[in-house]
Amino acid sequence: MAANNPTNRQQWILDQLKVDGLNYVQTWALYGQKWAKGKTTFDKDWNIANKNHLDYQIKANKAKEDISIAIEVEAVKNGLKSKLDRLLILQKEVDNSINELLEGKTQDVAIVNGSIEYYSRDMTITEKAKLRSVISQLQADISKIEGDYAPTKVANTDVDGNNVSPNIVINQFVGDAIQIKEDES
Repeated sequence: MAANNPTNRQQWILDQLKVDGLNYVQTWALYGQKWAKGKTTFDKDWNIANKNHLDYQIKANKAKEDISIAIEVEAVKNGLKSKLDRLLILQKEVDNSINELLEGKTQDVAIVNGSIEYYSRDMTITEKAKLRSVISQLQADISKIEGDYAPTKVANTDVDGNNVSPNIVINQFVGDAIQIKEDES
């Protein structure tokens, strides 16, 4: 058993927080059995160990973030398309499809005397409808990438994200005078 000193007790509490995720009451029960110290000593050790645990979590999250950023950088190096590149590709597909629809012609294949021959023919109504659907879907994809379907902010909040009641001004006509009442909440 480790020596019964503040450093060892605080490290033990830190280990309980990291590994077992115990709360204050659970840790206090085990602490009393293991170290035979009072509540005041536990509270001091708990506060220091809890601060160390918070520091540990911050460092762990920073390390996770660094790994995530490194993965994203590697993906960019490996040639993944940027948002703008994907938008340009989709827009080019839209433009090509619109031109094909306006032209009203499509390329088809036929086997003549055992050889493959390509020829141009008028599009059928079904092909035109399908092409219109493809154009619509491509334009919807572009809008999604651009965030056009993202919800607008409805909640009235302060800089910390807490709900704030708006000041409501009520104009009330009483005779020839106007009374103004503001909501104080």
